Parts: sequence; C-alpha cells; structure tokens
Amino acid sequence: MARTAATGMTPREIVVWKFMLRFQAKHHGMGPSMQEIADACAIGTVSGVQKHLIKLVEKGKVLNRNRRYVALQGKDLAHAEAS
Repeated sequence: MARTAATGMTPREIVVWKFMLRFQAKHHGMGPSMQEIADACAIGTVSGVQKHLIKLVEKGKVLNRNRRYVALQGKDLAHAEAS
C-alpha cells in the first residue's frame, strides 16, 4: 500500500489513527478496543487491526501501554519521545 509522503502512513493507517483520535476525544482519552477499530474502519479481523496498530507504534503515532493502544497527537508525540 502506498505511503503518504507527509505522514509516512498508508491511507488505511491514517483512517485508523484519525478514528482513534476522534474516539479518544469523545471518551476522555480512553482508546478504542480493537473490535471497535475493526468495525469503524471496515477492517475484517481484529488481527488485521493489530497489524495496523503495530505499524503505527513503530511510526510513533500510537502508544502501546499494556496492550491498550492510544493515538498520539502534537504535544503527546513530544512527551512520548521524551520518556
């Protein structure tokens, strides 16, 4: 899948990341479950979601805390890099 030059993410990764940001904004910072991501982003399996999340962690867009994934944005990215 082609990457977007500005973000380094694939189009599907962008969809997942943006969904996570919107979900977290509505749920006081709590990240969505993998099933919620699969349903919202039309990903057929939870294992498919996990593959996208692993790539987003590698790219520094998502933080994995005890298998609970949280999307990072702006100041969160700077804080995560410092820790």
